[in-house]
Amino acid sequence: MRNSDTFDAIIVGGGPAGLAVASELSARHRVLVLEKGVAGETDRFWFVPPDVLDGTTSPYSYGGVTRFLTRTYSMQGDDLVWRARLFDRYPYIRDRELLRHWVDTVRANGSLIGDRCSYLDHETDDDGVTVTTDGGTFRGRLLIDASGFDSPVVKKYGIDRDGFYWWSVYGAIGDHPDGLGSMQVGDYMMWQTFADADHGSLNDGKPVFEYEILDGRSSFSLILYLRT
Repeated sequence: MRNSDTFDAIIVGGGPAGLAVASELSARHRVLVLEKGVAGETDRFWFVPPDVLDGTTSPYSYGGVTRFLTRTYSMQGDDLVWRARLFDRYPYIRDRELLRHWVDTVRANGSLIGDRCSYLDHETDDDGVTVTTDGGTFRGRLLIDASGFDSPVVKKYGIDRDGFYWWSVYGAIGDHPDGLGSMQVGDYMMWQTFADADHGSLNDGKPVFEYEILDGRSSFSLILYLRT
């Protein structure tokens, strides 16, 4: 990267949000993505409503959630089951493949991605923004913050995030060689998730156990909690 370049947009963060935006903008504008690690590398996984997919991204989706199940304190231990009636299913995303596709798209469009290039600071003026990183200083017309929960840009401005929250999820894929019993592919179990739930609920910021059934032999068990 030449530090003398002026970019139409500089994006801080090479995760799903930053790369999705960069792939679109780079079709018409010159973009620089700054990523403190390696853009497109992830150990995460997610599902989305199908109407956010298009002809380019739908090949990176598969299967998905078809039944939502809930058990909460507020329901005195009763189960609630409902189907995803708004859509046929909420598709899972082949996250690594999709992120790599976006990385390749950005570069094929002539824009740049700076791996292992951490944002340090920025200053604005009437003509744009100067961004300082541990890999040099770069000039852009627009700065987009896609750095996530622990955003250095948010910290710079001292933005009050009272009332904001983030989902944090930690989990693992489990193999079930003897099958999954009564559970169905596409099941998503939520525990204690209503706002009026008793102690131990998300409403109090405490962790909640959930799982998704990915296929006839695999499940994704996770711990989920809110961060404010």
